[in-house]
Amino acid sequence: MGRFSVPCYRDTPGLREFPPERQLAVYRMAHRKLLDSDPAYRKACGRYVLLVVALCFATLVLQILQIFHVVSSALPIGAGIASTVLVVVAAFRAQGYRNRRIGRELQEQEADKI
Repeated sequence: MGRFSVPCYRDTPGLREFPPERQLAVYRMAHRKLLDSDPAYRKACGRYVLLVVALCFATLVLQILQIFHVVSSALPIGAGIASTVLVVVAAFRAQGYRNRRIGRELQEQEADKI
């Protein structure tokens, strides 16, 4: 098995070609461009946001139901822990997807310059 690493925007292929002080700006510019021009990328980013909002809402509803003794106290606690794990895993996967897609976009831009 490979070593586990937390994905970061700095892991984006092609980003190291830019000076360190400009890397975040280049990454954000490519991200905005993809959000505007690529429906699949926009849909993937929207799914991640929707997942986070839905899990937060579900956890909140379970907490309210627990207050009124509709569900046992173990359910909201377990759901909160499960939601946290799901959000972290989804965040890592979403960042990895963004890195790959933005890296491809940066490489296409570089190829267009040649």
